[in-house]
Amino acid sequence: MAEATVYLRTSLFTWSSGKDHVPAGVAAVQGDLVKIGDGGVRIGVTSWLDEKGRELESTPRTLFLPMSKVDHVDLQED
Repeated sequence: MAEATVYLRTSLFTWSSGKDHVPAGVAAVQGDLVKIGDGGVRIGVTSWLDEKGRELESTPRTLFLPMSKVDHVDLQED
């Protein structure tokens, strides 16, 4: 589809052990938008951002974010 930044209503949930599939404090994700529909947004995440827009360290992965979690999506279409 397109490159996108998905801004979240609340940070993604993480365990307190620090062995999570996402870094702690994620407020937005950037990457390749796969699909919008089926009640959410599927995105191939390449960047994880905190509430101040700072990049967090983690590996890329594909997430399904339910619409109830999404504040808005910024599409970077050509």
